[in-house]
Amino acid sequence: MHREIIEALKKVYDKLSNSEALWIISGSVSLAIQGVEVVPNYDIDILTDEVGSNKIYLLLKE
Repeated sequence: MHREIIEALKKVYDKLSNSEALWIISGSVSLAIQGVEVVPNYDIDILTDEVGSNKIYLLLKE
């Protein structure tokens, strides 16, 4: 997996791990984390609910 994606995942995790938002990583990055031989796109797909989307927006808006 690309170093840039790993660094971005670390930042996302650091910001969201202690939040009350429900979230998961999906898409090609999720597959790569699980060991599937796939070249991830340069995006991180985050699934959440409506309440979580507002919380995540505030935590990641910078």
